[in-house]
Amino acid sequence: MSKNWILLWLAAYLTAFVWAIFVNSVIPILFLFLFNAIWLFLFWQNIKTKISRSESFLTSQLTATTKDNVLKSQQLATLITHIPSPLALVDMQGELVIINDRFKRLMNDNEPLINFQSLSLPVDVRYFIRESYLNEASNYKTIHLDGVDYQALSIPVKNNNRYGGCLIILQDITRVLEGERLQKRFIADASHELKTPIASIKGMAEILNRPSFDDQQTLKEFLLQISKEANRLETVVADLLFISKMSSNRMYLDVQKNDVTVIIRQAFDSLRSEFSKKGITFEFYDKEVFIESDIKQMYQVFSNLLSNAIQYTDQGYIRVNIDKDQQNIVIRITDTGMGISEADLPFVFERFYRSSSDRSRDSGGSGLGLAIVKSIITAHGGQISVNSQLDHGTTFVIEMPIVNTKLTNR
Repeated sequence: MSKNWILLWLAAYLTAFVWAIFVNSVIPILFLFLFNAIWLFLFWQNIKTKISRSESFLTSQLTATTKDNVLKSQQLATLITHIPSPLALVDMQGELVIINDRFKRLMNDNEPLINFQSLSLPVDVRYFIRESYLNEASNYKTIHLDGVDYQALSIPVKNNNRYGGCLIILQDITRVLEGERLQKRFIADASHELKTPIASIKGMAEILNRPSFDDQQTLKEFLLQISKEANRLETVVADLLFISKMSSNRMYLDVQKNDVTVIIRQAFDSLRSEFSKKGITFEFYDKEVFIESDIKQMYQVFSNLLSNAIQYTDQGYIRVNIDKDQQNIVIRITDTGMGISEADLPFVFERFYRSSSDRSRDSGGSGLGLAIVKSIITAHGGQISVNSQLDHGTTFVIEMPIVNTKLTNR
Protein backbone atom coordinates (compact mmCIF):
# COMPACT_ATOMS: atom_id res chain seq x y z
CA MET A 1 0.00 0.00 0.00
CA SER A 2 2.84 2.44 0.76
CA LYS A 3 4.28 1.77 -2.74
CA ASN A 4 0.98 2.73 -4.39
CA TRP A 5 0.83 5.93 -2.38
CA ILE A 6 4.36 6.89 -3.47
CA LEU A 7 3.60 6.18 -7.15
CA LEU A 8 0.45 8.26 -6.89
CA TRP A 9 2.41 11.12 -5.32
CA LEU A 10 5.07 10.99 -8.11
CA ALA A 11 2.40 10.98 -10.79
CA ALA A 12 0.67 14.02 -9.28
CA TYR A 13 3.99 15.85 -8.89
CA LEU A 14 4.97 15.31 -12.53
CA THR A 15 1.50 16.33 -13.75
CA ALA A 16 1.59 19.59 -11.78
CA PHE A 17 5.16 20.33 -12.94
CA VAL A 18 4.31 19.86 -16.64
CA TRP A 19 1.10 21.82 -16.17
CA ALA A 20 3.01 24.74 -14.60
CA ILE A 21 5.47 24.89 -17.52
CA PHE A 22 2.83 24.97 -20.20
CA VAL A 23 0.39 27.42 -18.59
CA ASN A 24 3.09 29.54 -16.96
CA SER A 25 1.16 29.83 -13.70
CA VAL A 26 1.60 29.12 -9.96
CA ILE A 27 -1.79 27.42 -9.68
CA PRO A 28 -0.35 23.97 -10.45
CA ILE A 29 2.27 24.55 -7.77
CA LEU A 30 -0.43 25.42 -5.22
CA PHE A 31 -2.37 22.40 -6.34
CA LEU A 32 0.78 20.27 -5.77
CA PHE A 33 1.24 21.62 -2.21
CA LEU A 34 -2.41 20.95 -1.44
CA PHE A 35 -2.13 17.46 -2.84
CA ASN A 36 1.04 16.87 -0.80
CA ALA A 37 -0.71 18.03 2.37
CA ILE A 38 -3.65 15.71 1.74
CA TRP A 39 -1.32 12.84 0.88
CA LEU A 40 0.82 13.33 4.01
CA PHE A 41 -2.31 13.51 6.16
CA LEU A 42 -3.68 10.28 4.74
CA PHE A 43 -0.27 8.61 4.94
CA TRP A 44 0.10 9.64 8.58
CA GLN A 45 -3.38 8.33 9.40
CA ASN A 46 -2.42 5.02 7.82
CA ILE A 47 0.77 4.89 9.87
CA LYS A 48 -1.15 5.76 13.05
CA THR A 49 -3.66 2.99 12.36
CA LYS A 50 -0.85 0.45 11.94
CA ILE A 51 0.91 1.67 15.07
CA SER A 52 -2.36 1.48 17.02
CA ARG A 53 -2.96 -2.07 15.81
CA SER A 54 0.61 -3.05 16.69
CA GLU A 55 0.25 -1.51 20.14
CA SER A 56 -3.02 -3.36 20.74
CA PHE A 57 -1.46 -6.62 19.59
CA LEU A 58 1.64 -6.13 21.72
CA THR A 59 -0.46 -5.11 24.72
CA SER A 60 -2.63 -8.21 24.41
CA GLN A 61 0.45 -10.40 24.00
CA LEU A 62 2.12 -8.78 27.00
CA THR A 63 -1.03 -9.20 29.09
CA ALA A 64 -1.35 -12.84 28.12
CA THR A 65 2.34 -13.45 28.79
CA THR A 66 2.08 -11.69 32.16
CA LYS A 67 -0.97 -13.75 33.13
CA ASP A 68 0.79 -16.93 32.01
CA ASN A 69 3.91 -16.05 34.01
CA VAL A 70 1.82 -15.19 37.07
CA LEU A 71 -0.07 -18.49 36.74
CA LYS A 72 3.14 -20.45 36.33
CA SER A 73 4.67 -18.64 39.30
CA GLN A 74 1.61 -19.46 41.39
CA GLN A 75 1.72 -23.08 40.27
CA LEU A 76 5.43 -23.28 41.05
CA ALA A 77 4.89 -21.68 44.46
CA THR A 78 2.03 -24.10 45.18
CA LEU A 79 4.14 -27.05 44.06
CA ILE A 80 7.10 -26.01 46.20
CA THR A 81 4.86 -25.31 49.20
CA HIS A 82 3.17 -28.69 49.05
CA ILE A 83 6.28 -30.77 48.43
CA PRO A 84 6.34 -33.05 51.52
CA SER A 85 10.07 -32.51 52.02
CA PRO A 86 12.08 -29.45 53.15
CA LEU A 87 13.33 -27.71 49.98
CA ALA A 88 15.57 -24.70 49.31
CA LEU A 89 17.08 -23.13 46.19
CA VAL A 90 20.52 -21.55 46.60
CA ASP A 91 21.56 -18.99 43.95
CA MET A 92 25.05 -18.31 42.66
CA GLN A 93 25.67 -15.80 45.49
CA GLY A 94 24.94 -18.46 48.10
CA GLU A 95 21.61 -16.97 49.17
CA LEU A 96 18.52 -19.11 49.74
CA VAL A 97 16.13 -17.45 47.29
CA ILE A 98 13.34 -20.05 47.56
CA ILE A 99 12.38 -22.11 50.62
CA ASN A 100 9.15 -23.94 51.37
CA ASP A 101 7.22 -24.12 54.63
CA ARG A 102 8.75 -27.42 55.71
CA PHE A 103 12.22 -25.95 55.37
CA LYS A 104 11.18 -22.90 57.39
CA ARG A 105 10.16 -25.19 60.26
CA LEU A 106 13.78 -26.34 60.55
CA MET A 107 15.05 -22.78 61.03
CA ASN A 108 15.61 -21.21 64.42
CA ASP A 109 14.70 -17.65 63.35
CA ASN A 110 12.84 -16.06 60.46
CA GLU A 111 15.58 -14.01 58.83
CA PRO A 112 14.56 -11.86 55.82
CA LEU A 113 17.75 -12.79 53.96
CA ILE A 114 19.31 -16.22 54.37
CA ASN A 115 22.54 -17.57 52.97
CA PHE A 116 24.51 -20.75 53.48
CA GLN A 117 26.24 -19.21 56.52
CA SER A 118 23.08 -18.06 58.35
CA LEU A 119 23.04 -19.06 62.02
CA SER A 120 19.28 -19.57 61.88
CA LEU A 121 19.91 -22.82 59.99
CA PRO A 122 20.56 -26.00 62.00
CA VAL A 123 24.28 -26.70 62.23
CA ASP A 124 24.24 -29.90 60.16
CA VAL A 125 22.05 -28.31 57.49
CA ARG A 126 24.26 -25.21 57.34
CA TYR A 127 27.42 -27.31 56.94
CA PHE A 128 25.78 -29.45 54.24
CA ILE A 129 24.60 -26.41 52.22
CA ARG A 130 27.98 -24.74 52.53
CA GLU A 131 29.83 -27.87 51.43
CA SER A 132 27.46 -28.38 48.48
CA TYR A 133 27.66 -24.71 47.41
CA LEU A 134 31.45 -24.45 47.60
CA ASN A 135 32.12 -27.79 45.89
CA GLU A 136 29.65 -27.03 43.06
CA ALA A 137 28.83 -30.74 42.77
CA SER A 138 26.14 -33.24 43.69
CA ASN A 139 26.18 -34.22 47.32
CA TYR A 140 24.22 -36.38 49.75
CA LYS A 141 24.38 -37.04 53.46
CA THR A 142 22.26 -38.46 56.29
CA ILE A 143 21.25 -35.79 58.83
CA HIS A 144 19.46 -36.34 62.14
CA LEU A 145 17.26 -33.43 63.32
CA ASP A 146 14.82 -33.45 66.23
CA GLY A 147 14.35 -37.21 66.20
CA VAL A 148 13.95 -37.37 62.41
CA ASP A 149 16.44 -38.89 59.97
CA TYR A 150 16.85 -36.99 56.69
CA GLN A 151 18.63 -37.91 53.47
CA ALA A 152 20.03 -34.53 52.40
CA LEU A 153 20.44 -34.18 48.62
CA SER A 154 22.16 -31.39 46.69
CA ILE A 155 21.53 -30.96 42.94
CA PRO A 156 23.67 -28.40 41.03
CA VAL A 157 21.80 -25.83 38.89
CA LYS A 158 23.53 -24.90 35.61
CA ASN A 159 23.02 -21.72 33.55
CA ASN A 160 24.71 -21.88 30.15
CA ASN A 161 27.03 -24.59 31.50
CA ARG A 162 28.02 -22.33 34.40
CA TYR A 163 27.30 -23.05 38.04
CA GLY A 164 24.25 -21.07 39.12
CA GLY A 165 23.61 -22.50 42.58
CA CYS A 166 22.05 -25.70 43.87
CA LEU A 167 18.76 -27.25 44.91
CA ILE A 168 18.66 -28.67 48.46
CA ILE A 169 16.12 -31.38 49.33
CA LEU A 170 15.80 -33.12 52.71
CA GLN A 171 13.93 -36.42 52.43
CA ASP A 172 12.51 -38.02 55.58
CA ILE A 173 13.95 -41.55 55.70
CA THR A 174 13.11 -42.30 59.33
CA ARG A 175 10.71 -45.13 58.42
CA VAL A 176 13.19 -46.55 55.90
CA LEU A 177 16.00 -46.67 58.46
CA GLU A 178 13.63 -48.01 61.10
CA GLY A 179 12.58 -50.73 58.65
CA GLU A 180 16.21 -51.62 58.03
CA ARG A 181 16.86 -51.76 61.78
CA LEU A 182 13.83 -53.98 62.32
CA GLN A 183 14.89 -56.22 59.45
CA LYS A 184 18.39 -56.60 60.88
CA ARG A 185 16.92 -57.28 64.31
CA PHE A 186 14.51 -59.83 62.85
CA ILE A 187 17.31 -61.64 61.03
CA ALA A 188 19.44 -61.64 64.18
CA ASP A 189 16.55 -62.91 66.33
CA ALA A 190 15.58 -65.54 63.78
CA SER A 191 19.18 -66.75 63.55
CA HIS A 192 19.34 -66.98 67.32
CA GLU A 193 16.05 -68.86 67.55
CA LEU A 194 17.23 -71.34 64.92
CA LYS A 195 20.71 -71.65 66.35
CA THR A 196 19.53 -72.53 69.87
CA PRO A 197 17.74 -75.85 69.08
CA ILE A 198 20.38 -76.77 66.52
CA ALA A 199 23.16 -76.28 69.09
CA SER A 200 21.18 -78.31 71.64
CA ILE A 201 20.62 -81.17 69.20
CA LYS A 202 24.24 -81.08 68.05
CA GLY A 203 25.56 -81.15 71.62
CA MET A 204 23.42 -84.12 72.65
CA ALA A 205 24.24 -85.98 69.42
CA GLU A 206 27.98 -85.56 70.08
CA ILE A 207 27.56 -87.03 73.56
CA LEU A 208 25.49 -89.96 72.28
CA ASN A 209 28.12 -90.71 69.61
CA ARG A 210 30.96 -91.06 72.08
CA PRO A 211 32.41 -94.60 72.02
CA SER A 212 32.36 -94.75 75.82
CA PHE A 213 28.75 -93.66 76.19
CA ASP A 214 26.56 -96.35 77.76
CA ASP A 215 23.78 -94.79 79.81
CA GLN A 216 20.30 -95.95 78.79
CA GLN A 217 18.50 -93.48 81.05
CA THR A 218 20.43 -90.53 79.63
CA LEU A 219 19.87 -91.92 76.14
CA LYS A 220 16.09 -91.87 76.63
CA GLU A 221 16.20 -88.33 78.06
CA PHE A 222 18.40 -87.07 75.22
CA LEU A 223 16.23 -88.68 72.55
CA LEU A 224 13.15 -87.08 74.10
CA GLN A 225 14.90 -83.71 74.25
CA ILE A 226 16.15 -84.04 70.66
CA SER A 227 12.59 -84.75 69.53
CA LYS A 228 11.35 -81.73 71.48
CA GLU A 229 14.00 -79.42 69.99
CA ALA A 230 13.32 -80.76 66.48
CA ASN A 231 9.62 -80.03 66.91
CA ARG A 232 10.46 -76.55 68.16
CA LEU A 233 12.77 -76.00 65.19
CA GLU A 234 10.00 -77.07 62.85
CA THR A 235 7.59 -74.66 64.58
CA VAL A 236 10.02 -71.75 64.25
CA VAL A 237 10.57 -72.41 60.54
CA ALA A 238 6.84 -72.75 59.86
CA ASP A 239 6.06 -69.54 61.77
CA LEU A 240 8.84 -67.68 59.95
CA LEU A 241 7.40 -68.74 56.60
CA PHE A 242 3.92 -67.69 57.71
CA ILE A 243 5.11 -64.27 58.88
CA SER A 244 6.98 -63.81 55.60
CA LYS A 245 3.84 -64.54 53.57
CA MET A 246 1.72 -62.19 55.67
CA SER A 247 4.29 -59.41 55.38
CA SER A 248 4.46 -59.68 51.60
CA ASN A 249 0.65 -59.94 51.15
CA ARG A 250 1.06 -63.37 49.59
CA MET A 251 -1.25 -65.10 52.08
CA TYR A 252 -4.45 -66.41 50.51
CA LEU A 253 -7.55 -65.88 52.65
CA ASP A 254 -10.44 -68.23 51.95
CA VAL A 255 -13.14 -65.88 53.17
CA GLN A 256 -16.47 -67.48 54.01
CA LYS A 257 -19.35 -66.86 56.36
CA ASN A 258 -18.82 -69.00 59.48
CA ASP A 259 -19.76 -69.21 63.15
CA VAL A 260 -16.89 -67.84 65.25
CA THR A 261 -18.09 -69.74 68.34
CA VAL A 262 -17.54 -73.03 66.51
CA ILE A 263 -13.95 -72.02 65.71
CA ILE A 264 -13.30 -71.10 69.36
CA ARG A 265 -14.76 -74.40 70.54
CA GLN A 266 -12.56 -76.32 68.07
CA ALA A 267 -9.48 -74.50 69.34
CA PHE A 268 -10.44 -75.38 72.92
CA ASP A 269 -11.03 -79.05 72.06
CA SER A 270 -7.51 -79.31 70.61
CA LEU A 271 -6.12 -77.97 73.93
CA ARG A 272 -8.50 -79.76 76.29
CA SER A 273 -5.75 -82.00 77.67
CA GLU A 274 -3.58 -78.97 78.46
CA PHE A 275 -6.44 -77.42 80.42
CA SER A 276 -6.87 -80.67 82.36
CA LYS A 277 -3.15 -80.96 83.21
CA LYS A 278 -3.13 -77.55 84.85
CA GLY A 279 -6.63 -77.76 86.29
CA ILE A 280 -7.66 -74.55 84.54
CA THR A 281 -11.35 -73.88 83.94
CA PHE A 282 -12.52 -72.81 80.49
CA GLU A 283 -15.49 -70.45 80.61
CA PHE A 284 -17.31 -69.93 77.37
CA TYR A 285 -20.99 -69.75 76.52
CA ASP A 286 -21.78 -70.67 72.95
CA LYS A 287 -24.04 -68.36 70.98
CA GLU A 288 -24.08 -68.20 67.23
CA VAL A 289 -22.12 -65.27 65.85
CA PHE A 290 -21.44 -65.35 62.13
CA ILE A 291 -18.61 -63.35 60.53
CA GLU A 292 -16.82 -63.35 57.20
CA SER A 293 -13.36 -64.83 57.73
CA ASP A 294 -10.88 -67.55 56.84
CA ILE A 295 -11.77 -70.37 59.22
CA LYS A 296 -8.26 -71.89 59.21
CA GLN A 297 -6.54 -68.62 59.98
CA MET A 298 -9.05 -67.69 62.69
CA TYR A 299 -8.57 -71.14 64.22
CA GLN A 300 -4.84 -70.39 64.45
CA VAL A 301 -5.64 -67.05 66.13
CA PHE A 302 -7.72 -68.63 68.90
CA SER A 303 -5.41 -71.62 69.23
CA ASN A 304 -2.41 -69.31 69.72
CA LEU A 305 -4.21 -67.07 72.22
CA LEU A 306 -5.60 -69.96 74.28
CA SER A 307 -2.25 -71.77 74.23
CA ASN A 308 -0.52 -68.58 75.30
CA ALA A 309 -3.00 -68.16 78.16
CA ILE A 310 -2.49 -71.76 79.33
CA GLN A 311 1.29 -71.38 79.41
CA TYR A 312 1.19 -68.44 81.79
CA THR A 313 -1.79 -69.42 83.94
CA ASP A 314 -1.18 -71.86 86.80
CA GLN A 315 -4.62 -71.72 88.37
CA GLY A 316 -7.99 -70.08 87.91
CA TYR A 317 -9.77 -69.79 84.59
CA ILE A 318 -9.59 -68.69 80.98
CA ARG A 319 -12.75 -66.92 79.84
CA VAL A 320 -13.95 -65.99 76.36
CA ASN A 321 -16.64 -63.32 75.96
CA ILE A 322 -18.26 -62.20 72.71
CA ASP A 323 -20.14 -58.96 72.18
CA LYS A 324 -21.49 -57.62 68.92
CA ASP A 325 -23.52 -54.88 67.34
CA GLN A 326 -24.84 -54.51 63.81
CA GLN A 327 -21.40 -53.95 62.31
CA ASN A 328 -18.65 -55.25 64.62
CA ILE A 329 -17.78 -58.11 66.89
CA VAL A 330 -15.62 -57.84 70.03
CA ILE A 331 -13.97 -60.97 71.46
CA ARG A 332 -12.24 -60.85 74.85
CA ILE A 333 -9.96 -63.67 76.00
CA THR A 334 -9.19 -63.24 79.72
CA ASP A 335 -6.93 -65.34 81.94
CA THR A 336 -5.99 -65.23 85.63
CA GLY A 337 -2.32 -65.82 84.95
CA MET A 338 0.90 -64.04 85.78
CA GLY A 339 0.10 -60.94 83.71
CA ILE A 340 2.41 -58.61 81.79
CA SER A 341 4.23 -55.59 83.14
CA GLU A 342 3.24 -52.15 81.90
CA ALA A 343 6.71 -51.66 80.41
CA ASP A 344 6.33 -54.80 78.29
CA LEU A 345 2.79 -54.21 77.01
CA PRO A 346 3.75 -52.09 73.96
CA PHE A 347 6.02 -54.85 72.66
CA VAL A 348 4.02 -58.07 73.12
CA PHE A 349 3.06 -58.25 69.44
CA GLU A 350 6.63 -57.84 68.21
CA ARG A 351 8.40 -60.80 66.66
CA PHE A 352 10.44 -62.92 69.09
CA TYR A 353 9.66 -60.56 71.98
CA ARG A 354 9.57 -62.17 75.42
CA SER A 355 8.85 -60.15 78.51
CA SER A 356 10.64 -62.45 80.93
CA SER A 357 12.50 -65.74 81.21
CA ASP A 358 9.23 -67.41 82.20
CA ARG A 359 7.80 -66.52 78.79
CA SER A 360 10.70 -68.20 77.08
CA ARG A 361 11.89 -71.19 75.18
CA ASP A 362 10.92 -73.67 77.88
CA SER A 363 7.35 -73.45 76.60
CA GLY A 364 8.47 -74.68 73.19
CA GLY A 365 7.06 -71.65 71.41
CA SER A 366 8.71 -69.80 68.57
CA GLY A 367 8.18 -66.31 69.99
CA LEU A 368 6.11 -65.48 66.92
CA GLY A 369 2.65 -66.54 68.11
CA LEU A 370 1.28 -63.10 68.99
CA ALA A 371 2.89 -61.50 65.94
CA ILE A 372 1.10 -64.06 63.77
CA VAL A 373 -2.18 -63.37 65.59
CA LYS A 374 -1.91 -59.65 64.92
CA SER A 375 -1.04 -60.24 61.24
CA ILE A 376 -4.09 -62.45 60.72
CA ILE A 377 -6.48 -60.06 62.50
CA THR A 378 -5.09 -57.10 60.53
CA ALA A 379 -5.49 -59.02 57.25
CA HIS A 380 -9.17 -59.50 58.16
CA GLY A 381 -9.61 -55.75 58.63
CA GLY A 382 -9.65 -55.95 62.43
CA GLN A 383 -7.41 -54.97 65.31
CA ILE A 384 -6.16 -56.56 68.51
CA SER A 385 -5.07 -54.99 71.80
CA VAL A 386 -4.03 -56.23 75.24
CA ASN A 387 -4.73 -55.13 78.81
CA SER A 388 -2.75 -56.63 81.67
CA GLN A 389 -1.20 -56.15 85.09
CA LEU A 390 1.42 -58.26 86.80
CA ASP A 391 -0.18 -60.99 88.94
CA HIS A 392 -3.66 -59.86 87.88
CA GLY A 393 -4.11 -61.67 84.59
CA THR A 394 -4.31 -60.61 80.96
CA THR A 395 -7.09 -59.77 78.51
CA PHE A 396 -6.68 -59.82 74.73
CA VAL A 397 -9.36 -57.85 72.88
CA ILE A 398 -10.16 -58.58 69.21
CA GLU A 399 -12.36 -56.17 67.24
CA MET A 400 -13.49 -57.25 63.78
CA PRO A 401 -16.17 -56.25 61.29
CA ILE A 402 -18.95 -58.81 60.88
CA VAL A 403 -19.18 -58.07 57.16
CA ASN A 404 -16.21 -56.41 55.50
CA THR A 405 -16.89 -55.27 51.95
CA LYS A 406 -13.19 -54.48 51.46
CA LEU A 407 -12.15 -58.02 52.41
CA THR A 408 -11.90 -60.36 49.45
CA ASN A 409 -10.18 -63.65 48.82
CA ARG A 410 -6.52 -62.91 48.25
